[in-house]
Amino acid sequence: MSQIFKKSNSVLPKQFDYWITSWRPYVIIAVVGLLVFGRTVFFGYTYFDDDNFILKSFDSISKPSTIISAFHNLYYSSYYRPLLTVSFVIDSLISGKAPWMYHASNVLFHLVMSCFVYRLLLKLKFTELIALSMSLIFTIHPLVTQSVAWIPGRNESIHGLFVLVSIISYLNYRSSGQNKYIYLHLLFILLALLIKETALIVPLLIISYTLIVERKWFIPKKPLKIVGGWIFVIVAWYVMREIAFSGSSTRSEIFTMSAFFLNLRVILEAFGKLFIPVNLSSYATFSAVPTMIGSVIVLFLFIYILVKFKSINRLIPFAISSIILFILPSLFVQIFDAENRFNYLEYRFYLPIVGFAIFLGSIFQDNLHRFGRMWKILLLIVLCSYGFLTFKYSGNYRDPISHWEHAIKMSPMSAEVYFNMGIVNTEIANNSDQAKENYVRAVELNDKNPKYHYNLGLIYLKQNQKDIALKEFERTIEINPTNIIAQYNLGNLYFMNNDLRKAERCWKNALNINSNFIYAEMRLIELYLKEGNLDRAKYYQDRLNKAGYQLQPTK
Repeated sequence: MSQIFKKSNSVLPKQFDYWITSWRPYVIIAVVGLLVFGRTVFFGYTYFDDDNFILKSFDSISKPSTIISAFHNLYYSSYYRPLLTVSFVIDSLISGKAPWMYHASNVLFHLVMSCFVYRLLLKLKFTELIALSMSLIFTIHPLVTQSVAWIPGRNESIHGLFVLVSIISYLNYRSSGQNKYIYLHLLFILLALLIKETALIVPLLIISYTLIVERKWFIPKKPLKIVGGWIFVIVAWYVMREIAFSGSSTRSEIFTMSAFFLNLRVILEAFGKLFIPVNLSSYATFSAVPTMIGSVIVLFLFIYILVKFKSINRLIPFAISSIILFILPSLFVQIFDAENRFNYLEYRFYLPIVGFAIFLGSIFQDNLHRFGRMWKILLLIVLCSYGFLTFKYSGNYRDPISHWEHAIKMSPMSAEVYFNMGIVNTEIANNSDQAKENYVRAVELNDKNPKYHYNLGLIYLKQNQKDIALKEFERTIEINPTNIIAQYNLGNLYFMNNDLRKAERCWKNALNINSNFIYAEMRLIELYLKEGNLDRAKYYQDRLNKAGYQLQPTK
């Protein structure tokens, strides 16, 4: 590998020499990371997927056998991420349902990842001080908060760790020519794929490095072994993934081309939030400020590269390309339903921050002779600002109320955040009145989502406002006739209003959806007995008796 930079200690105070060598930079990274994120170990659950992955799935993840079964089952019914499940299993065996171990693991994964960012920057020939400074920026950048403070966000840090080790292994192979580094490179690509599908971009990143930094058209030194290895690893992962999907009764369309084209503006928001992290939210929606900031930054970068094309540090365009490559796969993802698919999760910017660190480090190191000692002051200001913002922002992941209140504040036009706040107020805070306000607002923003109407109907039913509840259940069925529980509850309301024919229709609809839905059969028996229709009542009694539910015979 050609050397990109020549190290120079002329601008480094002597007192820094001791702290930027040997094992000490890793200690500094760990200490700074713990100062900012250490308190998250004492946080609870946000009830944003972590309750589903841990609390509601605890019977599964608390069994060591799940470590094996994870490799032929899906994650969240849509993804193939067995190693992520394995990480939850290990934590559950240590702390059970208590969240401290899950949070501690998140912090540990992030700190190890930050140390490997430092290793990567050294491999790219940055000076020790620049490498350490940029690694610290990565460690405490506000955009990493979701990956650290939100338990399910660990898939980004573990995935990022495997991606970086695979890249460093490739660079080690390029500098030493030893085959063991090829095998390590391929092994960690496979491990990264078993955490997240976006590891497919690693070969593209290597090709980008070869074309932009080394300015070669082909990957040198045994290209067939490397490319053949990529093909073998990807095919092996794909076969494992297809086996897992074949065993699933449902296959959600998470990745779509329509989402990709309409999500392209995420790139602008990403560049905006990478440089100036504002409008941060755990459930972000498109907003004007980061988009405008990102547009200005992208325009500036385009002009800068155009003007400096012949003399530009080759790591700068590579860093920009890596930011884009790391973002592109997530643009295919649609979140939840069609109305909300253009919302995005900021933890997907975790790896792009590595590209940002490479870019920023290149700018600083190229201009050390111009900045003199002022660049250290500027870096200190950036680090302190980022650290303060991250420390403050991480507090929003302390508990479900804090989390969803902040999400509503930052995304006031997102129906989904109001819906989730309603769930928290119903199940955690036991505040029906506030939950009703949340669901009403969700319905106002999106009248076409059946789950909003259904949950609102449950609140009205709980508050004995049966007429309003009936209308909400009717609207639920109108949007989604296959909602079996809504059919059942609507039948109950009709029955209470003595509208027996409508009640009968709803319960029969429920049985058409699931012929083994015994609760609907029990209510039909009650209905027919009330009408004196003993033959029909006996028919459903016999069905239940055959299914093993022994009822008293109809007289």
